[in-house]
Amino acid sequence: MASRILLVDDNREFLDSTRDILEVEGYEVLTADSGEDALRMMASESFQVVLMDMKMPGMNGVESYLAMKRENPAVQAILITAYPKDDLVRVAMEEGVRAVLTKPLDMEGLLRQIEELSGGEDELFFIIADDDADFCASLIDALGIGRNQVAVALDGNEALRLAESKPVDVLLLDMKIPPWDGLDTYRHIRKLRPDAACVIITGYPQEYGEHMRQAMKEHVHACLIKPIDIAKLVRILEEIARNRNTRNRNTMRNKRTR
Repeated sequence: MASRILLVDDNREFLDSTRDILEVEGYEVLTADSGEDALRMMASESFQVVLMDMKMPGMNGVESYLAMKRENPAVQAILITAYPKDDLVRVAMEEGVRAVLTKPLDMEGLLRQIEELSGGEDELFFIIADDDADFCASLIDALGIGRNQVAVALDGNEALRLAESKPVDVLLLDMKIPPWDGLDTYRHIRKLRPDAACVIITGYPQEYGEHMRQAMKEHVHACLIKPIDIAKLVRILEEIARNRNTRNRNTMRNKRTR
């Protein structure tokens, strides 16, 4: 599956020429000619990278990025500008923009940045297992996970059936999920999907403290307490993605040298 890029600029010629280059490189590119249009697209679409002009009529690039970040803390943005000494550049970097590039663009540098952010790999596939359907929906929205990237299970048996039917990269498991608990659900799924990374979540850290300690001994990637710190979870998922991508690259390298 090609990584999806949202390209935002009020200059139609720049949009068309940059989109053509990115599509030749294998990316799926959608365009918007304003920050307002980009926000509307972000509400209904999933993108790995947002590439956006700094100065546009209406909302500028930094304002647009901050609005995107409020809706999806995991958004990854590269801003571009013809004014590298502008104060907006400093503000953008302080607010978490991944890079600010100067026009005219160094396309090789841009492609390296995009490949690094998108991982050069397919998207992670998630199973979220929690008996609270509203919590599952809010977590999907907060992480900006596309509908084709996630399956929801409201009990451990359903999570196990999902893991049997398709490869899974990340398990987000509630510790108190019936009919077992998060740790036992993880153990069952790990027999099927030993490479899946697992994050266990609980709203009862005192009651399940010993379970959480045991989970970490059994190679659960992390245990988090509700209410979830989304920024922390995003950092954990980024680490999981980097580890998976490194493992995949090493596998491909080993195959080529045989």
